[in-house]
Amino acid sequence: MAKMTREKLKGIVKECLVEILAEGLNNKSPEAGSPKKKRRAQAAEEKRLAEHRKKFEYKVEDTVSGLTDDPIMASIFKDTASTTLQEQYERQGSTPSLVDPTQGTGVSLDGLFGNASSNWEKLAFEPKTPSR
Repeated sequence: MAKMTREKLKGIVKECLVEILAEGLNNKSPEAGSPKKKRRAQAAEEKRLAEHRKKFEYKVEDTVSGLTDDPIMASIFKDTASTTLQEQYERQGSTPSLVDPTQGTGVSLDGLFGNASSNWEKLAFEPKTPSR
């Protein structure tokens, strides 16, 4: 039996590896097509999110422009709508507790202070008694 050199063995191994890889690429298994599909799905999702962000920013800009002409207050409102308000939406589901769904827009402060508002009401509107 003839002795094989290291270079010949490397060549055979390389050919085998190339053949294995070629067969794997030609095989149309579900895993083979998934990276492309994942990239397409991810690109479509990124496009959808970019459009959603654009609409959101437009709505915020439009709403804030109707609230105030003061640039500092407008900046505060924009920042709040983009950050704090979104965090509240995430924490409380889709509707924050301060929004009155029957009104459609606006804020209901009825539940803001809980039962403490009745204490203030008693102090403010209780009949005055003469001092001793």
